[in-house]
Amino acid sequence: MKRWLSNIFRPAGTTERSLWTQSFLQQAIHASNTHRFVYVCNPKVGCSSIIWSPRRLEAGNPNMVPDTVGDIHDRSASPLLRLSRVDEFEHLLADTDCFRFTFVRNPFDR
Repeated sequence: MKRWLSNIFRPAGTTERSLWTQSFLQQAIHASNTHRFVYVCNPKVGCSSIIWSPRRLEAGNPNMVPDTVGDIHDRSASPLLRLSRVDEFEHLLADTDCFRFTFVRNPFDR
């Protein structure tokens, strides 16, 4: 496992494991080489709508509509890169022109 990736799972200076498991990150990270962005999905902040917009952009079809809400979260059907494409993902993280974003809600403990 690449060093930067292992640091996600074990924060620096600790022996504790992060709450962000590899399986969670495989589902939560959506990236595009074409449009130079990385989005980290946080559940319960409107992520279905947020995920669908970049998927339409990546597919080049602004009128694309999911058949079901489950289709939105089906990573096997997504044109966006997953964390498992580590080399491409690592390249995006190193790119200073890459837009990285996520959304959170407040209060954080809701």
